[in-house]
Amino acid sequence: MNPSKHLLFALVALGLFACANAYEPMDFVANRTFLLEENEIASESITIAHENKDYYVVTVELNDQFNGFIALDKSEERIIENEDVTSKLLFRTSRFIKEYSEFKKQVESNPSQTWFLLSTNIARSIATMLEDEKNDLDIIDSQLQDAEASAQVAALKTRLDSLSGMLFGLGGKMSQTNTLETMLLKSAETGLEKDLKNSLLEVFSDLKDLDAAAVEYNAELKALQRIISSDTELDAESKKSLIGLSQMPNDFQKIGNWATGVSALEEGVNNAYENSLTESLELVKAFNRRIARGEAFGVIFAEDLDLYGKTDNQYASVKTAAEAMLSTENKPYWKDRQGIELLETNWKKAEGYFGKGDYDKAKSFGLKAKANIIDVFEQGFEPVNGTIEYRWDIAIAGGVLIIISLIIIYILKNRKKLASVVRAEEKEEVSF
Repeated sequence: MNPSKHLLFALVALGLFACANAYEPMDFVANRTFLLEENEIASESITIAHENKDYYVVTVELNDQFNGFIALDKSEERIIENEDVTSKLLFRTSRFIKEYSEFKKQVESNPSQTWFLLSTNIARSIATMLEDEKNDLDIIDSQLQDAEASAQVAALKTRLDSLSGMLFGLGGKMSQTNTLETMLLKSAETGLEKDLKNSLLEVFSDLKDLDAAAVEYNAELKALQRIISSDTELDAESKKSLIGLSQMPNDFQKIGNWATGVSALEEGVNNAYENSLTESLELVKAFNRRIARGEAFGVIFAEDLDLYGKTDNQYASVKTAAEAMLSTENKPYWKDRQGIELLETNWKKAEGYFGKGDYDKAKSFGLKAKANIIDVFEQGFEPVNGTIEYRWDIAIAGGVLIIISLIIIYILKNRKKLASVVRAEEKEEVSF
């Protein structure tokens, strides 16, 4: 087999292996764990890379509202436990993506705001137009034949070069920002949200600088237009034509429109980033609490195959076993009196701590209750004639049976004597 075929075979095998080991994260959370509480749903999942390893981050919602994240290993069905730093970074990136996406939707749906970052080509197009604007200024200079006008035209052309360079730079940063945004939303990686935020802020800063430079250019352009208007050798039509020629391209007004909304955009992006920073630690704490609750729930309420087997397939969970064994119909008749009392104590504590949200203690007492259940079940019930509580109905029935038995035994042993007595009585009756 040639090397290319070896490579193809390896790639196919790798692809098959990946497919075989893939799993659906939301289904795993909903049906294979106890991480969701009542009425919660796993609404979506995204893949985020961290230190060259892929993870699933599943979003949890309650009544259509965000209610936390769950972190999973993508390569195997595993909850990310005891890895707070990893979870924190995953949740930080996930939270930023969620807030940034929601903020961007708000901007795009607001007619008074413009999400201009997709306007990379427009920025570069305006820069090219400004190069043509220099030719128009040369025409004006040649028509005026005025030293002051020539000096003003030279200054304006210098400013146009600066504006053109700023626009090309802005277009490049817009392109870089769009690339980062696509990477974050399509193939996220921890820390990428900071790169996108910084890139966005650079675009906003450059746009402010560009707008300020445009204002200065317009101020100097008005000075040139005043020179044109005051030129006594030009007729009104020529003046109007030259002033029109001096105007900036209409598309240049878009720079001012973009700049108008920059402060609001800057605030929104900063808020999304700051919120992701401040909330990430609380999200990790909530995730760890969710894991502890899930473990306690699994011990106390969920189906337990080990318990089921050790109780001869009678009790499928600690809850069902405890409730059945402690019922008034069963509790008095177990042999292991100490065990049944311990079970009652541990079961009440397991339930109580779970209700209070102290899941570590709930799990601990749930495991103790399970051990009590197994011990009590193994010893079983007291025999019917040896119950702990005295049964008068059984005693009376037993006494009657004993008396009847003694009578039968006496009759059998003395049947000859009894027979002779009966015959004697018969003879007496006849003679009489």
